[in-house]
Amino acid sequence: MASSILSVGQSALAAAQVGISTTGHNIANASTPGYSRQVVIQNTATAQNFGYGFVGQGTEISSVKRIYNDYLGDQVNSAQSSYSGLSTYYNQIKQIDNMLGDSSAGLSPVIQDFFKGINDLAANPSAVASRQATLSSAQALASSFQSMDGRFDEIRQGVNQEIAGTVDTINSYAKQIAELNATIGKLQGATGSNVPNDLYDQRDQLVQDLSKEIKTTVVKQDGGNYSVYIGNGQALVVGTQSYGLTATGKTGDLQNLEVSYQLGANTVPLAESSLNGGKLGGLFDFRSQILDPAQKALGNLAESVTTTFNTQHELGQDLNGIPGGAFFAFDPTKGAKSFSVVITDTSKIAAGAIGPIAIGDNRNALLLAGLQTSNHAIVGINTDTTFQGAYSQLVSLVGNKTRELQVTGESEKQRLSLVVQSQQSVSGVNLDEEASNLLRYQQAYQAAGKVMQIASDMFDVLLSLGR
Repeated sequence: MASSILSVGQSALAAAQVGISTTGHNIANASTPGYSRQVVIQNTATAQNFGYGFVGQGTEISSVKRIYNDYLGDQVNSAQSSYSGLSTYYNQIKQIDNMLGDSSAGLSPVIQDFFKGINDLAANPSAVASRQATLSSAQALASSFQSMDGRFDEIRQGVNQEIAGTVDTINSYAKQIAELNATIGKLQGATGSNVPNDLYDQRDQLVQDLSKEIKTTVVKQDGGNYSVYIGNGQALVVGTQSYGLTATGKTGDLQNLEVSYQLGANTVPLAESSLNGGKLGGLFDFRSQILDPAQKALGNLAESVTTTFNTQHELGQDLNGIPGGAFFAFDPTKGAKSFSVVITDTSKIAAGAIGPIAIGDNRNALLLAGLQTSNHAIVGINTDTTFQGAYSQLVSLVGNKTRELQVTGESEKQRLSLVVQSQQSVSGVNLDEEASNLLRYQQAYQAAGKVMQIASDMFDVLLSLGR
């Protein structure tokens, strides 16, 4: 019986040691990203039948369990992907909103200054100073179109760089998840009875980080493996095998990058609409919904200004009595960056009406000035409007979308915070609770030591009887 008591005490001592070790591990990793608290699962050891009844034989550790809720984990990944996409979209669109809406550096004040110059020309059509001021204001208008279009190109290049960087990050996470699948499979074995909890946490954290980059779907396989899918079901990770993505120039549109699925030596382009969620989805949404339409709208406005102004300018005559020629130039294939002033000689500005030369003839200059307030057919806009009206529509489009994303992003941020709190209420480490557990296991350890001391005293009594 003394030996039985000793073994009971030993099992209690071992269980208390595991409890203290696990509690200490929880405390040490309370601030570790992705860590899930662990608990010791104890079972009663099989009792022994002594004839008069079954006598307990102590305890045994069945496992150290990770407290993790798959449903809450999926909710966090989904919210993380959605918030990351909206946040990326918002950060990008803010650049355009700030550029277009700037009351001092936007296009609207430059258009006003240009037509102010035309009005000054109408007031003094023969004055060299008025003509030079008109030419200077036209050059400023062209520079603004070119500068703004150049800024669009810079933003587009930045989007391309972020797409390429995001693809590299996605590939890195996919490779690490596949490697962890292999390691977990080896350590866990076929039965899966002993789970490497910390590696599971690392893998789940990688999946969460991956969800920031792109929306993912995780399917848990036998043996503890994860299969990760993106887009329309393209496999990113299957067991110990990861599949890569690559960023390449779009066919027929090399200034924009697209994402392709790597299959050996071949690549298969993926539809942008299928790569929703996460940073990558936010970049594609921004490019297709705002950047492309906004830059095209700017080019359409430049084209309309060129066509409308040139048409009226060609109906007048210059100081030499020669019919007016093209005032602006524009190449539709190159966009607003191609908008430029053709005239360099102030005498060639056609301020007068066609006919005998008359000093102070401003009839065509007045018609040119009237173009500011008259409605025109603007490319891409269904209803005729003024030049500034067309620009205001562009500013409004971007501004309204920016505000929408700000509100939606804040809402999604709040949702992410709530689901993270829910997850942490289940899986997170509560230091007060762990301190209580530590005290409980310490007392159990001391009590187990006392049991072993009593068993030792009983042995001493038995040994003394044989002397």
